[in-house]
Amino acid sequence: MWVSNWPKLALVGAVIGLAVLVSAPPSQAQAAKKGKSITIPTFDGVQLSGTLYTNAGGKRDAVAILMHHFDAKKGGSSTVEGWSQLTNDLLADGYTVLTFDFRGFGDSKSVDKEKFWGMAHNTTNISSKRTDTIDHKNFRTNYYSYLVNDLAAVKAYLDRRNDARELNSGNIVLIGAGDAAVVGNLWLAHESKRRRDKSGGAIGAMMALGDPEVKDVAAAIWLSPTSKIGAKGISPSAQARWVSEAGKINKVPMAFVYGKKDKASEDVATKLHSAIRSAKPKDYPNTVLEKIPDTKEQYANLLTRDQGASAWIVKKYLPKVMEDRGAVERIERDVIKSPYYYVLSRGSIPQLQKPPGVDVSPVNLGHFLSP
Repeated sequence: MWVSNWPKLALVGAVIGLAVLVSAPPSQAQAAKKGKSITIPTFDGVQLSGTLYTNAGGKRDAVAILMHHFDAKKGGSSTVEGWSQLTNDLLADGYTVLTFDFRGFGDSKSVDKEKFWGMAHNTTNISSKRTDTIDHKNFRTNYYSYLVNDLAAVKAYLDRRNDARELNSGNIVLIGAGDAAVVGNLWLAHESKRRRDKSGGAIGAMMALGDPEVKDVAAAIWLSPTSKIGAKGISPSAQARWVSEAGKINKVPMAFVYGKKDKASEDVATKLHSAIRSAKPKDYPNTVLEKIPDTKEQYANLLTRDQGASAWIVKKYLPKVMEDRGAVERIERDVIKSPYYYVLSRGSIPQLQKPPGVDVSPVNLGHFLSP
């Protein structure tokens, strides 16, 4: 009797087990697929910790960069709940995905001691012993703006992988949460002014500046945008100027996503959205405000399946953006060999931003943080 009942008991156990798995919350059932751990060097010797989820031959031929929210007191990292759900959804739709921890946060605390502490912006803005590790708890207020250099290093890394024919760095989707959205907008303003000399800087060669580097960005998606970077407040006029440069002048599509009950993020998102679309809204059909109903959740928490933001991004917003953008041919970047220049205004003399022979140079914050 016992033997004859065993198949039935096994079947019942399997059904129960399946039910438990299906009903598991997103944080358990939606662990991100395994990616490759990577280290990304910055111009000043920080070793950024990241993960690259490659999708060779993915139908989107695009790379999504995920930037975690961070707080001067509470910290932050790329392992927050929500990113795994979005990563899986993006991979399923044909994107390559890169996540990373900003300097001093998560696992990005190792530095080249000699190189890092040999630079004035680090010694004057970090109150700690000069060891081979750093922590955001020791960052002074003015230091947080320098986190934009981490994103510059990420793009240089992707350009190198582009030239290795592993991905297409000319088709980038930026997704930033909270304070990282402000860092992202600062970086986009920098990329709006930066151009590659396609001549390679050869002696006697005519300079041949390409389009602004921001043209590599297919879209920027900001979750619960704020008006600060860590402990540093950013004036509304400064951030409006940044999004206008990238979103209005260079027409990078932007989505500002926030919870319906999150009034602070709604206020910031509405002002930034208006800075782009106020003049001719019909010219910016893919710059939108998206209100996630019945929640005051913020940042990556908006991405959990029950909130629906991940599905909206991957299934509704990005398909239209990518269709309108069309196919983007992968081109050789020669990122180490090529010099890059700032063109700050029409008719201005180009200023060298990155000399040939290095892969990444610092963002000149003086061009973007001035009143």
